[in-house]
Amino acid sequence: MTNQISRRSLIGGSIAAGAALMASPVMATKVPQKWDETVDVLVVGSGFAGLAAAIEAKKAGCNVVVLEKMPAAGGNSIINGGILTATGCPQQKMHKIEDSVDLLEKDILVAGLYPELPGVPST
Repeated sequence: MTNQISRRSLIGGSIAAGAALMASPVMATKVPQKWDETVDVLVVGSGFAGLAAAIEAKKAGCNVVVLEKMPAAGGNSIINGGILTATGCPQQKMHKIEDSVDLLEKDILVAGLYPELPGVPST
């Protein structure tokens, strides 16, 4: 039971942190005209994995910068409601949901506004 409470706390805390980041004035930072900063670790993407990597690198004493192309922090993690992706899982099969790794990849790229997909506007 303790693990369930911890997972719920993690998900709830992550959602709350994401909401706080979205409301933060830091998110209104303008793109610099000149990129000349040197860092130890550059993290591309501010989803759960990116932010976890940034935290661990910072805890290890690194100078860290996180880049995010979306207007708000959180990446796909902030919009998925804490749901995990499991292509071809038993639940999908039970409900006769047609899925594949290729469809999942396309969905993730579309959600992230990947500019090279037909019909997806570049950012």
